[in-house]
Amino acid sequence: MAMEPDAEVAPLVSRLRAGAAALAVIGVALLAISAAPLGATPFDLGLSGHGSVPSTASASVTSIGYPPLKANITGPSVVGQNKTYEYLLNASGGPAYARNGTEVGNITYWASVAGTNTSSVSFLPSKGALPNSTAYPVELDTSAIVQTLTITVEFASLYEHLNESTNVTITVHVVAPYVLTGKVVAGPQTVLAFGILVTLGGRPVGSIAIPTLTPNEVYNFTFDYTTLPLGPGYHTFVLSLPSPHGQVHFANGKQSYAITFYVEGPPVSYTDYYVLGVVAFVAVVLISLLYVGSRRPGAPR
Repeated sequence: MAMEPDAEVAPLVSRLRAGAAALAVIGVALLAISAAPLGATPFDLGLSGHGSVPSTASASVTSIGYPPLKANITGPSVVGQNKTYEYLLNASGGPAYARNGTEVGNITYWASVAGTNTSSVSFLPSKGALPNSTAYPVELDTSAIVQTLTITVEFASLYEHLNESTNVTITVHVVAPYVLTGKVVAGPQTVLAFGILVTLGGRPVGSIAIPTLTPNEVYNFTFDYTTLPLGPGYHTFVLSLPSPHGQVHFANGKQSYAITFYVEGPPVSYTDYYVLGVVAFVAVVLISLLYVGSRRPGAPR
């Protein structure tokens, strides 16, 4: 016999079914939200006028700015043997400097020297920190070896976790200088310090400093002219006393002194002549073979 549903139970079942359906809808929505990738715009569930949220990612990084890192080394490119020369290191910019040019971090450097033989060559201090907006002096000590040196300096601009670096390389030629020696003689009176102009081929190349001389004093001077090797041929140094200057003269009694010397050219290469000789010999052999091969059998010799 079929049973009639109770009048109170039916409405309860209907309400349970409606609640289960609502819970299912909410569950699907929650699953959809949890499945969205991190940082993605949430779904618009109709809970507000607009479901999107403005992004602020990387705002603190993109707001940081600094000028580019720039660095250089200044100093002579041609130096003499067994001498000491000063070079200046300059660097600015990078993370160590704010956009307005204020130094907020520090710039450091590391230097190295490469060459044929650098056992007695130094570039010191080889590392350190550069002062703010000030050229930093470094000394290069050369050896007796004539060679080409390559000096590489790595500059690093540092601020907190930020680090930017750059390398600067210069080439320095170590040469044997041209050395001039001579004498100046003072007259019967004291002569105040002065300079002797030195020219090479009519072009000024330096000056010799002469200290104050006592009456009749003889002073020996030396002048080193450091340059790349001169070309072959005759060259003339001319030394001239300042004019008028009648109280002092060179050892030859004159107010100027000329020194002429000759530079040998590169040694003659006989390689081309050897090649021409070989080619001529081969040509003669080929001509002889062609001549012999072209003779008919039985032809008189």
